[in-house]
Amino acid sequence: MANATENRSDSYRPSGGMIKRFPVLADEVLVYGGIVSVNADGFLKNAADAANETCVGVCLEYIDATGDTSGDQYAAVDVGGAEVKATHEDGSMTQANVGDAVVQQLNNEVTSAGTGTNDIPAGVISEIVSATEVWVKLRPFGVAS
Repeated sequence: MANATENRSDSYRPSGGMIKRFPVLADEVLVYGGIVSVNADGFLKNAADAANETCVGVCLEYIDATGDTSGDQYAAVDVGGAEVKATHEDGSMTQANVGDAVVQQLNNEVTSAGTGTNDIPAGVISEIVSATEVWVKLRPFGVAS
């Protein structure tokens, strides 16, 4: 699968909590409703299963930083523990998977904790849409696990 490249307005349920602005990594294209993380240098980017990243929440705007220097643009992020609809890489999801911990894979995809290469905590499954699609309750930014 690949990162979503268009806004995902039907895939985001606000946390009602804090909104924080982060400087965007050079050449990233972020979408509204996409899962985002910060890299080791503190720049916002699409979530990925990559070393030294921290899941921060859901992006609240479309940002195209193509050709920019890191930090030229800022994006607002719902960091309060929003819900986001995502594809589940493992598939075969059932009601019994509600409450299972998931880790970030892409801006629109998660997988089961313990199966990702870097296992970057994202949150827990809060609702099953289908065998391959779930709603994830993201952990609020700043919560260690």
